[in-house]
Amino acid sequence: MANDGAERGAADPPTSGAASSVPLAPILKVEILRPELADSVRRAIWTTPGFRVDLVHPQPFRTEGDVRWATIGLPLGPLRGDVAINSDRMGVDQCGAGMANFCPPGTDFRGVFPEVSPYILVGIEPARLNLLQADLFEGRSGLLIPVCGHPMANLTRLQPLLQTCLETGGGPGRLYLESLLTLIAAEVLRDAWSGMPVTVPPRLSLSPSALRRTLDYIESNLSADLTLSELAGVAGLSPYHFARGFRKDMGKPPHRYVMERRLERARHLLATTAMPAVDIAGLCGFASGSHMATVFRNRLGISPRSLRAEKS
Repeated sequence: MANDGAERGAADPPTSGAASSVPLAPILKVEILRPELADSVRRAIWTTPGFRVDLVHPQPFRTEGDVRWATIGLPLGPLRGDVAINSDRMGVDQCGAGMANFCPPGTDFRGVFPEVSPYILVGIEPARLNLLQADLFEGRSGLLIPVCGHPMANLTRLQPLLQTCLETGGGPGRLYLESLLTLIAAEVLRDAWSGMPVTVPPRLSLSPSALRRTLDYIESNLSADLTLSELAGVAGLSPYHFARGFRKDMGKPPHRYVMERRLERARHLLATTAMPAVDIAGLCGFASGSHMATVFRNRLGISPRSLRAEKS
């Protein structure tokens, strides 16, 4: 999945600052081991349908509690500590970029991490977790088990995209972020599945009527902050199956198709009306006129003003 440039920020703006006890609810609580450094901890939080994401630049910390949501930890560099999972016995957890930690709901987790790097913590809402399990495992017997420090080939491709998205303030918007998190969650859940080996299912097409409904809905709602869950609901599919089917049918992921339609509508309005660029930006789903200009330069190599001048 390629990053197609800025679209909209995620639902919650980034936040920063910390106290000696930093809640990552509904995930875990973190205690900074050196309280005098607590103010240097930086966090940013995003929510998108089905997920909550924390990007944390920590100091050495301790954490414990019962995990309420399925939780994926993605270190962005070396992370080393001692952990106990559903046990009183501590063991070494050594992790790094391209590796993942995973705790299913109900996990009793304790950890002390004296060597830390920035990390991404992804919480999966219970309803989305149930939907993903149904999509991935199709009712087969098995269960999700904790995973510590597992290397996953696709994470080396997906994690940098997620990191870039978050470090740019939510990147290209909730549709892109939710799609990316769905892919990462599917990758990690397959690795954490204790049943029979899971194979990646073939990409199924959308029915012609479902595809038409979806395309018509996108065209009628380009000014809205669309999400993957919303489009999947229009098609009558789960987000996971919708994303796979849409890409097979259209040759591109949903977020890229939406961006292309927004650009095309904006180009048409700039060329055929005298409407101010800022109004066109709002009608086409861009956050602001400057936001639209940035996307135009990144994708088309021209500014909206220059395009309008060429057409006049």
